Amino acid sequence: MSPLEYDVPSAEIINDVAKIIAPHTINVISETGTIFTSSDPKNIGKFHAGGFEAANQQKTIEIRKDEEAKYAGCKASISTPIIKNGKFLGVIEIDGEPDEIRGFSSLISLTTNLFLDRSSKERRNLKRKEIRDALTELIVGNDIATRNEFVDLSKLLNIEYLAPISVILVNAKKDNMDYETVFKKFVDEKIVVPENDLLLKMNDGYLLIKSKANNNDEFLQSILDKEEALNLDIIKIAAGFNLDKDYVLYQSYLVTQAFKNCAFDRKIYNAMNPDDLVLVNYSNNGFDLSRKYCNNLIDMIDSQTSNWIYPTMEAYLHEDGRIQGIADYLSIHKNTCIYRVNKILKLCNFENCRTFTIAHFFGIILQIKQSN
Repeated sequence: MSPLEYDVPSAEIINDVAKIIAPHTINVISETGTIFTSSDPKNIGKFHAGGFEAANQQKTIEIRKDEEAKYAGCKASISTPIIKNGKFLGVIEIDGEPDEIRGFSSLISLTTNLFLDRSSKERRNLKRKEIRDALTELIVGNDIATRNEFVDLSKLLNIEYLAPISVILVNAKKDNMDYETVFKKFVDEKIVVPENDLLLKMNDGYLLIKSKANNNDEFLQSILDKEEALNLDIIKIAAGFNLDKDYVLYQSYLVTQAFKNCAFDRKIYNAMNPDDLVLVNYSNNGFDLSRKYCNNLIDMIDSQTSNWIYPTMEAYLHEDGRIQGIADYLSIHKNTCIYRVNKILKLCNFENCRTFTIAHFFGIILQIKQSN
């Protein structure tokens, strides 16, 4: 009878209110005039003509004692229709002379509206939780989930992602805060933008799908800096690969898990930082991310017109990164060598990386190219 977003008052609530206004009886009546909830169980299932008329005319019907014979199955009473946002939900009926119980009737109507508002909010929150649970499943348990599935489901939460997006795990000790409390803290601290970001509660903390993730290093540090304000005991913060048009959220989530299990004693890890990526490969967790990362770099390198990139990488490895040695190996001027090396480092985002990191990825890139 009632629309999905509302519940009519339960028998428990009706009974609690009936104790206050005893000995008057309270009935909740359907549009067919049938009593389906009552403070007197013997009334359930009976027809109430006054309630039927209130439902069909959608107005309050008062029956005085001298009018009882006109209304089948009725005593003196007031029947008030429950209408919320233009939708009829039922009729609240109270037994008694209208002049005596009119104040009670107004109180019951007010109580009912407060109940419906709470019921509507609770139902909306439950529905949003169901959507968040479905989104969590798409990310953590489905390596074939499509971008469209994720985007369409997120629209039900009024979220529109802005590329590039990043999957960020805030690994924290278990807290007792409910989701809405945590969400508000993340919003208040400007970590989450409600219309563009998704925050999910996990067993080991919180998963954040962050829009416009252009500088993850600064953003991850800002989360750690606000640890006290968030009321979280953060263990680690890890960001996966940034994603553009084709979201492969599952793979990026796996990256955050690899960082979470990383043996090195650090609090922040970022897959878009090559130095961090190397740490995962040498943390004995069996999760090799370098090849995937290098395949992306190869696609970018192959889109360039320069045919000296791969030979320069090979020379870099042969000469342990020494500029003069690389120049001699390639028979080019030192300044030309500096230009080429710097261009490669900028292209691959290796400008601020350790020499070991650069050599690590150059070696894998050349290995992949030779095997193709």
